Amino acid sequence: MSTSKNTRPARSRRRQANVHGAVPAETPAASASPRQGRPASSWKAYLRGAAMVHAVLVLVAVACAMAILLLAAESLGDVASVAAQLWLLMNAAPIVIAEIPLGFVPLLPAVGVVALVQSRVHVAVKDRISLAGLGSLAAFMLALPLILTGVALAVAQPPAPVVPALVNTLLVHGGAFIIGMRGKLWRALARHANLPVAAVNAVRSGAAAVGGLAIAGCVLWLVCALVAWPRQQEIFAEFSGPAAVIGILVVTIAYLPNVAVGGAALLAGGDVMIGNAHVSLFSAALVPLPPLPIFAAIPGSVAQWAVVLLIIPAAIAGYAAYKAAPTWWEALIAGAGAAVTAAWALHLAGGTMGAYGYTGPDVWLSAGVIGVWVAGMGLGLSLVITLQQRRGVEPESAMDTEEAEVEVSEDVDKHDEEPADTPDEGGEDQQQG
Repeated sequence: MSTSKNTRPARSRRRQANVHGAVPAETPAASASPRQGRPASSWKAYLRGAAMVHAVLVLVAVACAMAILLLAAESLGDVASVAAQLWLLMNAAPIVIAEIPLGFVPLLPAVGVVALVQSRVHVAVKDRISLAGLGSLAAFMLALPLILTGVALAVAQPPAPVVPALVNTLLVHGGAFIIGMRGKLWRALARHANLPVAAVNAVRSGAAAVGGLAIAGCVLWLVCALVAWPRQQEIFAEFSGPAAVIGILVVTIAYLPNVAVGGAALLAGGDVMIGNAHVSLFSAALVPLPPLPIFAAIPGSVAQWAVVLLIIPAAIAGYAAYKAAPTWWEALIAGAGAAVTAAWALHLAGGTMGAYGYTGPDVWLSAGVIGVWVAGMGLGLSLVITLQQRRGVEPESAMDTEEAEVEVSEDVDKHDEEPADTPDEGGEDQQQG
């Protein structure tokens, strides 16, 4: 009886002390132990999530390898080597087939990897996350694929080039990680580093312009393929049997991201090379090309009116600038972001193709002209806005509407400043399953 009377007030006082933030003298060790354990459990959760997504990719490679060997009536003893080659292919890494180096690999598998990895990253960072947790997640998401690529290089027969494989793996998964962070977290990081949030929006605007150019490039290839339909029919006639036709269709679809990126380079004014051959909006010098539909769409000569197609990148870059309404420095940052994004995609879209040599877009030229388009249109619009402001002329109604949209987006940025979105240096991480 007396014990219960003495205990309850003590518990009540302890409860009140915790509410007001005063930690009792006898509980510092007990209160410190959970905080020490939570970071450990968080990095374990990040490791679990990274291991899960890469285990799925490995299982897909093994399953596809077994299916290929069964369809080809080959021994399953080669499943490890074939799965290793498929893993390299999924990471846009060069492979070797029958002693023939192939760096010009289809990008569709890598696009699937980027989509899967970035979705997992987004799940991990969409809630509260500390800087330490973000670093742990990045380390796991980049280290695991590099380790798996190293294993694949050791198992694959014939052996593939080591350095390009590791570089492309890092580019694929690094790009996926950056995409998965989304603009919300990037804006929070910019505020944490005392950097202008507008710079993040400018980079995203430039990257969006590159995406629009890639879509236009894919449409360009489809139009050229329809124009060259007789040549396409000749190529399909060379393959006998439905299995061969289905195979060539699958290969063509797998290379669609490559032709989209190459088409973007062409539209921007860059070059696409196939060994000693090259094609652009200004000229074309071709050699006999492989009998594949992606190459059959390339015209033997370029019409003089083809330069009119330069209006497409101008329109896309101008629309991106119109949506962003940038200042002059934001336009320059958008151009730099577009150039870096384009260089990332252009590098992955090209590579060595056997005896032909390098096949794909001219990376530096194409990335440079894309950056110039985006920065130039942004600077032009910025100049127009500045002149209107100095003359006291109100923008057109469409611009007024767009400015209202920009103000709304700025309000959203203010909502982003809530604690759940701001990375902490030593805060607790929410466990990610």
